Amino acid sequence: MKQHLVCSQPPKLYQSLFAQSYARRLILPPNRMPNISFAGAKKRKTRHSGYIFRMSRQEPGSTQLALASSGLLSLVDELLLNIIDHIDNRRALCHLASTCTRFQGLVEPYIWRDLLVLTGSHARHITQALDSRDQKFILGRAKAMFLSPTLRKITLSCLNFEADMDDDMVAKNQNTTPLQSLTLVECNVDVKFLDIILSLPKALKELSIEERLHVFDECKPSVDWEKRTSSPLFLTALQRQADSLQRLTHIGGLLDYIPTRVNDPEGPAKLRSLTSLEHLELGFESHLNYHLRHNGFPPSLKSLKFLDAALSISAGHDIRSMAAVAFRTITSIVTDCLPATTPPGFTIHLHFSDHSIFRLFVIAHPEEQNRLLSSLFLDRPAIYKIASILKSYNGRFLISRENFPSGTAYIPPYMYGEEEPMEEWMYDSDDYWRFIGIDYQVMDDEELRAQLKGQKRLRICTGCMARGLTVDQCKSLGVGSACQPCMRAHMVCRWDDIIGEEEAEAAEEAGLQQILH
Repeated sequence: MKQHLVCSQPPKLYQSLFAQSYARRLILPPNRMPNISFAGAKKRKTRHSGYIFRMSRQEPGSTQLALASSGLLSLVDELLLNIIDHIDNRRALCHLASTCTRFQGLVEPYIWRDLLVLTGSHARHITQALDSRDQKFILGRAKAMFLSPTLRKITLSCLNFEADMDDDMVAKNQNTTPLQSLTLVECNVDVKFLDIILSLPKALKELSIEERLHVFDECKPSVDWEKRTSSPLFLTALQRQADSLQRLTHIGGLLDYIPTRVNDPEGPAKLRSLTSLEHLELGFESHLNYHLRHNGFPPSLKSLKFLDAALSISAGHDIRSMAAVAFRTITSIVTDCLPATTPPGFTIHLHFSDHSIFRLFVIAHPEEQNRLLSSLFLDRPAIYKIASILKSYNGRFLISRENFPSGTAYIPPYMYGEEEPMEEWMYDSDDYWRFIGIDYQVMDDEELRAQLKGQKRLRICTGCMARGLTVDQCKSLGVGSACQPCMRAHMVCRWDDIIGEEEAEAAEEAGLQQILH
């Protein structure tokens, strides 16, 4: 048998390397513990797979066949992993993996944690390896990561979030792990498994659950309400972290696969019991909206963000209907469902996801593009109503949209080399009359229009005059742009200027400033 298969201690070179790495690890502060992302079938950037943590120390695992009574191999796996994490030379990792069976099991996930595809042959080899696996979306042994004594942040993507856990092990580790942030991206979430996982952290602060919006044959979500977040068990699971959870995000998934909501009379009370929750982000399809509307506002909630991703996918190109649902829902909430008091600076935020229609209206002149986007997506009367109600609560209303500057859109999780979207602001109620950089006060402020009309400062274009329209019907921004009737009719909007354009603009600006100030 070759020596490296039976070696009980690594060579002195690696002992020295381990000692130096271990010394560096010892002086790191607690908040520098490694963060691990398990990528499932899509995301490539992983620290190491779930195979490195063992469910039980009572039974020797595959990495413990070369246990030693002293030296480095007498350390538990978690300490060795912290040391290995500092080795950034792939060749050194390969040599270390060949020293003995135990190091092979520990080191191999690090060797393959970063794959950069540069050639077609690389891609073929990876595809062949993936196709050889029958269960690409199964969490499997990676479930052991939730018992890790060091992990503070975990991100999982593109997998079925379900597994069997040992009852005794779960009971032993309840409210003990240091996990602070858990993010699930494009996952099929089993609510019973989620309930188990949320029982383990001592104080989870952030939880993001984004159920599948992009579905194909091998990863279809269950339509059984008892397994999905439509179950009353979902809120019960969230209550396990009620004292610490500060930020919660929930996207319910593709509308075609969302089960009917099951009535839970205690749902609003469960949601209110999340006393530390300050930031809540919900898809319009999330069942949590129902409880929120029935006196379910958590007492410390500072911001409520609505996400339209599921609605946008189902709406297709009928973007007006999708936007109408969004504004109607938010109007109903601020009109009928807000609590008597809210924290200072309470904010409601509407976020539009990327949509192909955004790229259909790319116009060379930015102002014209903004005006078109504003008329297509933004219901100004509804927005004014929402903003006014929130102002009475000393609150704020924001609207933004997802934007890919390159013009090529991607879906999460974002892989290596894929552009991540930027958030582009469309409205901020602190600047009440401005939408995507355009001030609509002259057009929408009836009090201002009445003053201008009394001073005979409102004008009418020649086209509207010829069609018999009134000054109130010929609404424009007052900055020389086309009025609404001419814009809708795709007509050239002309003005009968008695004085020169520069003099007219100066006089109009002076009049507006006199009225506004």
